[in-house]
Amino acid sequence: MDQQISEIIGTIIELIANVEKRIDDIFSNTGDSARFERIADLLDDLQALSEGIDVIRDYYKEIDLMELLEKLDMLKRALDDSDDLLLEDIMRYELKDLLVYWKQILQN
Repeated sequence: MDQQISEIIGTIIELIANVEKRIDDIFSNTGDSARFERIADLLDDLQALSEGIDVIRDYYKEIDLMELLEKLDMLKRALDDSDDLLLEDIMRYELKDLLVYWKQILQN
């Protein structure tokens, strides 16, 4: 694995850690008026993450971007339905768990 790929992996690991923290922060203040702005920022981070994963996907077959797309589709439906409980569950227990799994793969 060359130096550039190693650097991208390091950046992805940092980005995943930031996304995990951002997910926790989004729901730490219930009723927060800035929640949707923070969700938009989270989605920007997820886009950057998916671009990085796309670069390294040949090295890590266990990481499947389709899984992320499924989670994002679930998030969109929860947002469209204004279902805050479902939104939180998807972020905390679907999306975050997937990212933790990916981080473990990348760190090994």
